Amino acid sequence: MYDVFFEERALIPSGRFHEVSYEDLEKDRLGKLEELYGKLGLQGFEKARPLLESYITSLASYRKNEHPEIAPQLRQRIAGSWRRSFEEWGYPV
Repeated sequence: MYDVFFEERALIPSGRFHEVSYEDLEKDRLGKLEELYGKLGLQGFEKARPLLESYITSLASYRKNEHPEIAPQLRQRIAGSWRRSFEEWGYPV
């Protein structure tokens, strides 16, 4: 499924699709949301800003789940199976 997506992603008209990494969103939530509105041509960001800011503030105590290390063999298997996705999205393999 993702192979086809990567191959045909360029066919999606400008303003209909925008990617943002979780890491970038985590660093600048409001800024990335504002960018998203702009890239997709969505109206009303300034009106939504106070609600978005309030929601983002409510996430201040949120902590990501922690998971145990993945066994090296399984890590290699995952990296092999998902190599193209990792490379397309800039994650280390």
